[in-house]
Amino acid sequence: MTRRRTSSTATSQEIAEFEASLRRPRVLPPRDGPAVDPAPSPTDTSPGRRPVPSTRPHNGIDRSTRQKLRRGRIAPTRTLDLHGFRVSEAWVAVREFVLDAQAGGHRCVRVVTGRKLGEAGPTGALREALPEIIRSPALRAVVLGCEPAPKRHGGDGAFHLLIRIRSTR
Repeated sequence: MTRRRTSSTATSQEIAEFEASLRRPRVLPPRDGPAVDPAPSPTDTSPGRRPVPSTRPHNGIDRSTRQKLRRGRIAPTRTLDLHGFRVSEAWVAVREFVLDAQAGGHRCVRVVTGRKLGEAGPTGALREALPEIIRSPALRAVVLGCEPAPKRHGGDGAFHLLIRIRSTR
């Protein structure tokens, strides 16, 4: 087992390995069931189609659901603790965790990033990187919303993620 460094600075070799791993294609197993054609794009202007305005908020959930998520009324069923992770390691861990949670039928999960109290409030590399990780192409369609957890669930050092339920059709 390799030993982790406590320094947060990555070497040029580690950066090169990380960038190379991002370029490698990940082969996914075939899905069960028949192939489904994607729904037409709301901006599709092909003949006979009128653009349909989106009624969904920009983050994928309505206001009442967002409040329930923020207040802890939608209880998380799984937790990922990122204490001790580097940002590059967190990208991989969060992606795998969220995709596994969706495959397992989990609706709400907690991601603990930890926090560093600064003069301007809670900060931290992982805490600031999590929204960017969630907006990545691999997770954009899976995560409906992300809200800071209530105090009893980790407060400023944790986030609740609402996950899209996979259709069984």
